Amino acid sequence: KTEDDIQKETQCGKRYGSEFNKEKNERRKRRRRIFWGSLIADDSWHAIAAHAAESFGLYHTVALIESNTTQTMTKRDTRFDEGSLNLKVLQSGVFGPKT
Repeated sequence: KTEDDIQKETQCGKRYGSEFNKEKNERRKRRRRIFWGSLIADDSWHAIAAHAAESFGLYHTVALIESNTTQTMTKRDTRFDEGSLNLKVLQSGVFGPKT
């Protein structure tokens, strides 16, 4: 690992309340990847955008699952169908350029 890699790891650790351990991390061949998954339904775009802005560039992968029924088994229309503008917005890089 280069000094630049070590500096990135140290900054990332501080950002999320974790201490960087140089000896332990030298065995790791590449940086850890962070994944985030959640259910999505009638969530406000404000909440989605706020989370995307606060975590921009953090996640390797974001997986959002939308159901066509509610928890009380009531049918609901989906918002993120294939080809929909809503899906395109989520896939446009709002969570980061490599997410």
